[in-house]
Amino acid sequence: MDNLEESKVLVVDDVQDNLWIVEDVLQQTCRVISLLDGGRTLEVAREHMPDLILLDVVMPGADGFAICRLLKADPDLSGIPVVFLTSLDSQQDVCEGFDAGGIDYLTKPFKAMEMRARVATHLRLARLEKESSQQIGYLRTALESEESCLTFFSRHSSDIVLQVNAGGVILCTNPAWERLTGSPVSAPAGKYLYEIVESTDAPDLSLALQKAWNARAKDFSADFRLSTPGGALPVRAAFSLSYGPDGSFAGMNGILCPAGAA
Repeated sequence: MDNLEESKVLVVDDVQDNLWIVEDVLQQTCRVISLLDGGRTLEVAREHMPDLILLDVVMPGADGFAICRLLKADPDLSGIPVVFLTSLDSQQDVCEGFDAGGIDYLTKPFKAMEMRARVATHLRLARLEKESSQQIGYLRTALESEESCLTFFSRHSSDIVLQVNAGGVILCTNPAWERLTGSPVSAPAGKYLYEIVESTDAPDLSLALQKAWNARAKDFSADFRLSTPGGALPVRAAFSLSYGPDGSFAGMNGILCPAGAA
């Protein structure tokens, strides 16, 4: 997590001495890309896709605030965090910078230790946000793929089909639920899996599932009884378990077949 050497920081300032100072301060922290011409900020940002931009406020032509607004309006660049480099420290200037989309300020003259610490912190935060977005994307793609298969199968299955999220809450079931249990097809939605199981069977099911999750098992089967208005319904269940890129449990789909019908 602390290995930031490959992280890229684009530094935009129209004074060469300032660029040299930043390069010298950050050379052992990350990769620095220097730019004298603020008007080329978007062009260079698209070329290098930096993890962080250090942007001078007072420059010829468009100032740093205007450039930051252009960055935040570009769908490909809007996610890159911007830290302003400035000697302006009035409350109005600070507010304008935050309104433009900046996340922090580094004031001139620069303080080396402060700059290294702030840049490192923002790079770590940017990396965490990027990794979180990627994980959400992976999970969404996986769930969409599974959901399309589940939708087709559940409509035509004579067995109960359940979809359960990472917290163990039932998201949906299929029409077979109503036929086999006598309760509405919407009844299980929003309940924990253990709430639809006979109370005497729930502890064993919970323990077995916990072992499967800890072992990162992809499949899991168990026999237990559903609690229904007509009494206990013995079922044989087969679950398909999903995990995120970091190995955390992401949810599962299950098929519950009445015992003796399989």
